[in-house]
Amino acid sequence: MAKGNVGRTFGIGAALTLTMALGTSIFSGTGVGAASLSSEAKLSGVKTIVSKKATSKTASSKSTGIEGNANEVGFYSAKNFRKTGISIASDYVNIRKKANTSSKVLGKLYCGSGATIIKNGKKWAKVKSGDITGYVCKDYLAIGSAAAKVAKKYGIRYIIVGKKVSCLNVRKRKSTKSTILTKVTGGESYTVLSNAKKWVRISVDDSKGYVAKDYVLAKVKLKEAVAVKSKKTTTTETTADETTSTEDTTSKEDTTDDSTSSDDGSYITPSGQGASVSKIVKYALQFEGNPYVYGGTSLTKGCDCSGFVMSIYAHFGYSLPRTSRAQSVVGKKVKFSNLKKGDLIFYKNDSVVGHVALYIGDGKVIHASNPSTGIKISVYNYRTPYCARRIVG
Repeated sequence: MAKGNVGRTFGIGAALTLTMALGTSIFSGTGVGAASLSSEAKLSGVKTIVSKKATSKTASSKSTGIEGNANEVGFYSAKNFRKTGISIASDYVNIRKKANTSSKVLGKLYCGSGATIIKNGKKWAKVKSGDITGYVCKDYLAIGSAAAKVAKKYGIRYIIVGKKVSCLNVRKRKSTKSTILTKVTGGESYTVLSNAKKWVRISVDDSKGYVAKDYVLAKVKLKEAVAVKSKKTTTTETTADETTSTEDTTSKEDTTDDSTSSDDGSYITPSGQGASVSKIVKYALQFEGNPYVYGGTSLTKGCDCSGFVMSIYAHFGYSLPRTSRAQSVVGKKVKFSNLKKGDLIFYKNDSVVGHVALYIGDGKVIHASNPSTGIKISVYNYRTPYCARRIVG
């Protein structure tokens, strides 16, 4: 192995994604079949359910990778990783400006992180990972079938609902006759829990259900390279036998202690402690990316959906009930056409309210979604909303 190419530090990267079209029936008439299509999804801008003119290339333009049919080749087929390299270094391998060990180091590709292969040479590969383009010694890269095997350990599977789908059923079981738990909309992404022949089980906030593969794109997400001057980590050039580590232990801090609420399901607005909705939204946004923990109320260490909005409002002197179901009856009911910043939007799991999000304006919400995504921003109708309540104003 070449010295000077591998270091031993802990790193945090962004994400490289590989895209595979899961189904084809809404695009070419195959798969589950036209008879079941109308029961599973409503399509936007498509006059006939089975359209020969439509195309399966509905992946996000921000995605990096290649497309294939996962019904045929699967998430981790070698075919999908022909132009992908994944670091197999003990900790990281350097990305250099030129193909030699004396060249300037541009970034670090940590173990399990991915890169797109631009040019595959004999000893060095020219790669692009995130915003970094440079050369990596191939001794430390898994490519093709080898990358597919490594991706099973380090990659995260998720799906994106096709952009032409305006409403897709999430069912309790793998059948069009099963109970509809909720509905999701086109363009939204969800973590994959299991993959079957015609269905994929996904996590929708803190609930789980099945969607028909014909309407979604499959993706495998890998961490990307970290630039040498990254604020997240400080690294020092070392050989494979040397160790230096600076772990990123910073997080978005909560300025208040964990909150509690009254048991009677009411909320209280203390005299003189009213707050503008803009301040409430601004406060909530600083916790984006923090973890989801079922039953939690800490905005930094972890909270669930109702714990999140409860703690946000508690910071401004408002006491909300502890569960989303109880929160869905407080405040003033408002129409979705009249949403304002700070409103709470509720969603049903099956027939019962089971999730809540905070409206931040421009058709978007911030919410503690699930353990895979944590606190995130979504369009307010990423799944079918049930009702909206106004706490302030």
